[in-house]
Amino acid sequence: MKILFVYFGLPIGGIELFIVKIVKRLKKKNIHVKVLFYSNKVDKTLLEELKVNADIYFLDDYLYIPDFVKKNKAVFKLLFPIKVNKIKRDILNDISHIHAPDVFSIFFSCKINLLKVPVTTGVYHINEFNFNKFNAYFFGRKMGNLLKLIPGMNVLFFNEISKEFYNQEYNNKFTNAYIAPIGVELEKYFGNFSGVQNDRIVSIGRLTPWKMYNYHMIEVVKKFNDLGLSLRYESYGDGIERKNLMNLVKQLKLEKQVFFHNEIPYSLFKEKINNSLMFIGAGTALIEASACGIPSLIGIENEQKALSYGFLHDTNTYSYQEKQLDFKMLDIKDFILKLKNSDLKDYYEQCNKARNRSKDFDIEKSSMIFMQMIQSSERWTWKSNWITNLLILISLIKHELLYKIKKNGKSFSLTRH
Repeated sequence: MKILFVYFGLPIGGIELFIVKIVKRLKKKNIHVKVLFYSNKVDKTLLEELKVNADIYFLDDYLYIPDFVKKNKAVFKLLFPIKVNKIKRDILNDISHIHAPDVFSIFFSCKINLLKVPVTTGVYHINEFNFNKFNAYFFGRKMGNLLKLIPGMNVLFFNEISKEFYNQEYNNKFTNAYIAPIGVELEKYFGNFSGVQNDRIVSIGRLTPWKMYNYHMIEVVKKFNDLGLSLRYESYGDGIERKNLMNLVKQLKLEKQVFFHNEIPYSLFKEKINNSLMFIGAGTALIEASACGIPSLIGIENEQKALSYGFLHDTNTYSYQEKQLDFKMLDIKDFILKLKNSDLKDYYEQCNKARNRSKDFDIEKSSMIFMQMIQSSERWTWKSNWITNLLILISLIKHELLYKIKKNGKSFSLTRH
């Protein structure tokens, strides 16, 4: 079996890291993997790691497209014709399956799927296919219809709440679909505890609108100051919210306590969170911090108040950060105070619980379930042409412009690709 992954690019992020890890495991199972990126945005370190286990291709080499378009948003490439013979010869000639991790990747996969092999996807984020609120737009209706076409067994879920949500939206279509952990390579993190009972709290990840915990932590540092206590918050990553976050830090005069650093290479993850009281975040970063033996506080998606369900090790399912969960929420400040005020023995017990909880997300389990999904998948087709794709792009741009005007310039991009 030979599998083709089609995806946007390889910047540092949860899906990108998962691709690198799962491909490594697939190679160990003697499965040949190819990866096709439709943009050139890659982290060089991650790309070199991926090249060891997969053949890498870039869509620009297989399109009739002018150079100036290549630098624009990658979704515009949907409008340009494929070099059919070349892509068949180099990439598709021996492929038996395509995996496309998000909605735009599915569009590109359908565009190049000249051999009509099965295409699968995954709900890597609960809102990836949730386009009901965009039904007034052409792109919203088209993207919503897309999931209706995909066979239920061709969709992999990464937590229970996502599967439950989409079953409700699509008449229990996904009842028999697989659920896998969003896997982490645990072995490279195991060792001595990294947690230290000090004043330093760390986050690592993209600064996106739904990660409200970045704002909350600025407020929490201010509250600690008001109590006569000191905290240091360090966030590593970049994104569209960075300017707003740094302005808030300046406004509250917290420049000596709150720091928003540039994005770091994935290889430096453990080094940067080392010697910290705790981690706060979401996605795979939360799991990896736990694997390092650092208590990892859950940043709830789109939560407007400074609240959390608790630490990852306080949960026991693959669902842990979604706002829809039926968990009690408490003030982030109280979780930090309890951790700081516990005796050293209790603190290291929390570190140990964090590491043990991370074992539930072993990449080996993920790869096994991933292959079960691949083997159960079916063929299906999505019929579109350049006119349909053009209308989708126009509709997307119209929505984005209206959103920016409404939010007084605060950007939000569905056309992030």
